[in-house]
Amino acid sequence: PGSGKTALLGAPAEDSDGMAVLRCTGTQDERGLPYAALHALVRPLRSLVAELVPAQRDALELALGVTVGGRPAPLLVGAATLSLLDVACSGAPVLVLIDDLQWIDVESRDAIGFAVRRLADDAVGVLFAVRPDGAGVSGVESYDVPALDQVEAVVLLAARGVARSVTLRLLEVTGGNPLALVELAELLDDEQRRGAAPLPDPMPS
Repeated sequence: PGSGKTALLGAPAEDSDGMAVLRCTGTQDERGLPYAALHALVRPLRSLVAELVPAQRDALELALGVTVGGRPAPLLVGAATLSLLDVACSGAPVLVLIDDLQWIDVESRDAIGFAVRRLADDAVGVLFAVRPDGAGVSGVESYDVPALDQVEAVVLLAARGVARSVTLRLLEVTGGNPLALVELAELLDDEQRRGAAPLPDPMPS
């Protein structure tokens, strides 16, 4: 938490002119609700569901609560998700952004993973953000977000009036976590930020 994953997802969203952006964020409250995340993700595409083949359309509508019945076949829901993205990107490139993947319900994760692993020449880009202790999506390239180094931390806190010497001390305490750096700096008074007064000992937790 606080490493900048959400901010990294926001950057391509701001630079997505001409693209259809689909976003969802996993929440602990909905982790036990089958297909809750998929519902949030594909809701903007609901007008395209009618273009799917009947078996996939029926399975997807069942999964999303549009119709009532038994449990949908996971293979059909995954195939429907892939087909829906394929239809969507025929009009404009699609950017899929999923934050807090570790809290996505299993059924949605399986359906989305099924679709992502089968995207080939489709104009669809997919970015997931997940905590280190959370499971990613197999078959998807991953990148570990590093802690901030000294230069990056100084730049981040200089805009908040924090002296370099103070920033380096906060860097030691926080391990380079951006959110922790910002929040800890906000707990200091103006003189402490400028380095004109001693820092708290111990530091605020």
